[in-house]
This record gives sequence, structure tokens and C-alpha cells, in this order.
Amino acid sequence: MTYSTYTYVLEHIADDVEVETIAGITSFNSIATRLNVPLMIGDEDLKVVSVNRKKLIFTRKLKNNDNLVLMKISRNFEKN
Repeated sequence: MTYSTYTYVLEHIADDVEVETIAGITSFNSIATRLNVPLMIGDEDLKVVSVNRKKLIFTRKLKNNDNLVLMKISRNFEKN
């Protein structure tokens, strides 16, 4: 699943509560659709990357990809 907030909440729900997860539309698919821009064409690949604070690890993840979706960017912007 790519529903990050949902998965955090899911971890805290009591075991005796029945939860049904229903597939939805991810934010990056919604944006691509609204802009009428494909995320991949033909045999291109797509990589979804969480932008973390470890710059070296993040930089390695960016190499050798046709298309990237960067998630959780705002939490890592420098505050002015």
C-alpha cells in the first residue's frame, strides 16, 4: 500500500476491530491524471521514493530511473 498516513493509523487500531482496506487512488496517480500526463510509457520504469534525511541514500535512489515519484518532500524542505 502507498497510503502512508493510513498505514500509521492502521497500526494503532485494536486487534478486535475489523478493518477492510478498499483500494483508492494515490496522490501521484491523481495528479498525473489531472495533468493528463502518463507516469510511464511503453517499457519505462517508475520508482516511488520517500525523500528521507539521508542525502547520500536518497541520491543513490535517483540514479538509473526513467520516471520518479518523490513522496514526503515537504517534511524535508528547509524552513525559512
